[in-house]
Amino acid sequence: MHGNLSVCARYGEPSHIRLFYCNACKARFSERKGTAPFQAHNPKEKAIAVFQHRDEGCGIRVTGRLVGVDPNTVGRLARIAGQHARDAHDELVAFPPSSSRCRVRREVAFVSKKQKNSNQLDPADDPKGGWWDHVAFGPKHTLVLAVVPGARRMSKMSSLRSRTALVIGCPR
Repeated sequence: MHGNLSVCARYGEPSHIRLFYCNACKARFSERKGTAPFQAHNPKEKAIAVFQHRDEGCGIRVTGRLVGVDPNTVGRLARIAGQHARDAHDELVAFPPSSSRCRVRREVAFVSKKQKNSNQLDPADDPKGGWWDHVAFGPKHTLVLAVVPGARRMSKMSSLRSRTALVIGCPR
C-alpha cells in the first residue's frame, strides 16, 4: 500500500474485504469503515441493491422479495444507511455560523417594464419596475440565511436584518 497503510488481513465470506494496519497509530480498520455497508453482514452488492430499491420507494417486504433477503435485514440495512446519512450530515453541515457578520447582496429583476418607463402615480404600474431580492449569506460559506423580495426600501433591509438575526440566534 501507500505511506503508512498496509493490508494485514482479509475477511468476509470470500475473503475479499481488506483489513488495513496503520504504521503511524498502530490501528487496524476495515476498508468499509465509514461507509453504509460497514457491518452489514451481507455481500456489498446485496446491501447496495437494498439501498437502491429503498431509494426508489419500494417497501420493506417488496425490497426483501426482489433482492432475496429477509425483511428484517432490509429494515436493519435501512437503519444503517439512515444513521450513516445522519452522521455525514452532522459532520459536514451542522455547524452554525460562529460570527454574526453576514454578507448581504441585493439583486434586481425587472417586472413587466423598467422603473424609468413606469408611471409612479398609476396604480396599475405600482407593482412594475425594479423588484429586488435582498439576500443574507452566512459568514463562512454561501448558505442563504434569509431572503426578502420586494421594492428597494430601507424597511426591506430592516426586515432582512431581523430575519437573519432569528436564523443565527442573535437577540434583537
